[in-house]
Amino acid sequence: MEQWDEAQKLLQGNIAGRVEGIQSYLNLAQVYMNRGLIDEAQDVLESFLDYVYDNATIHESLAHNYLWKGEFSLASVEAEHAFRIEPLHHRNFLLKGDIRNYLGDLNGTEREYQNLLNTSEPTAHNQGLHRLINLYLFQGRFREAFEQARHGIELADLLGEKSWLIDYNLTLASIYFDLDQPDEVLKVCRQAWEAAEKEGSLEGKRKILLFQGLAYLSMGKINQAETTAAELKTICDKYLNKNICRYHSFLKGKIEHNKQNHPEAVRFLKEALASIPSPYFGRYFWALLLHSLGQVYFDSGDLQNAKIQYDVLTAFPQGRVHWGNLYVRGFYMLAKIYDENNIRPMAVRNYQRFLELWKNADSNIQKVAESEERLSELQMPLSTLIRE
Repeated sequence: MEQWDEAQKLLQGNIAGRVEGIQSYLNLAQVYMNRGLIDEAQDVLESFLDYVYDNATIHESLAHNYLWKGEFSLASVEAEHAFRIEPLHHRNFLLKGDIRNYLGDLNGTEREYQNLLNTSEPTAHNQGLHRLINLYLFQGRFREAFEQARHGIELADLLGEKSWLIDYNLTLASIYFDLDQPDEVLKVCRQAWEAAEKEGSLEGKRKILLFQGLAYLSMGKINQAETTAAELKTICDKYLNKNICRYHSFLKGKIEHNKQNHPEAVRFLKEALASIPSPYFGRYFWALLLHSLGQVYFDSGDLQNAKIQYDVLTAFPQGRVHWGNLYVRGFYMLAKIYDENNIRPMAVRNYQRFLELWKNADSNIQKVAESEERLSELQMPLSTLIRE
């Protein structure tokens, strides 16, 4: 419901009443994290350790808290505490993989996530597959991301987990969308819709309709996108939580962008962004909104506001784990913005950053080839360019 104030008061009351169950502490810390109050979340978790008992799950939560604060050494300390208490728990692989990712050890990250696939716990497999998908997308390794998503679909089918089946198909839809293959987006959306129907999942349906609408826009079918947006609004209106309308606002913003109605596109996208209390809560969708808003500003010639969006998008190292390819594309867009403004050193720096992060990317990615060519031109001496 996203009624953070009410949830916060209730959980604070439980803790003040010396309710020693761990869940009240974890839930209150989660509420604070969702609201972007990271220090308050840390205080709650530490109070459990101080006044109740030592617990691996609390240390794990503290580790993730420190990761979101960018304090990686402290996150490592908490991860070691969690490992000491429960050395065989699969969370250790996930947490160590995340920490290695933040520290730039991508090979070590991949090993830790692969370890999740070697356990007997289905939940660990699910987490490992999702982390591997994000890791490969972060590196532009789309083929391997596809492979892991398909493994996820097989796992979901085997276990009869309809919600997982929806998620993995939506993951495929997002990858196809990034690669500008709208026909494939629609195909996997149809498969996801079947699972959502059987599961009775309105959440799944609204996400499916969102990607269907985006696919129609990519195909130039604005009328179908408008019809899909209307269907999406009908589903969103069934929720008491009106913040869910952020999905409809996002799609409407993309439609207006497609029509080159930039002021209306900005209005809808800002409306959607305003409903997300923090990057922690929004994660991939928050990043997708920022990227889309940056694109609108860029296409309208408002390079200053475009830069602001991509500066924010790339300022969070959490993008390495949670919105991989969008994080990297932020550097690509910053390079183009600086290039347009003829600020060569910053254009060079951001092209280099983009190419470094995608140095192991699939060989057929146009943005990589274009960036390499443009970087080579920018690094030529000015005297050479003048002579030419």
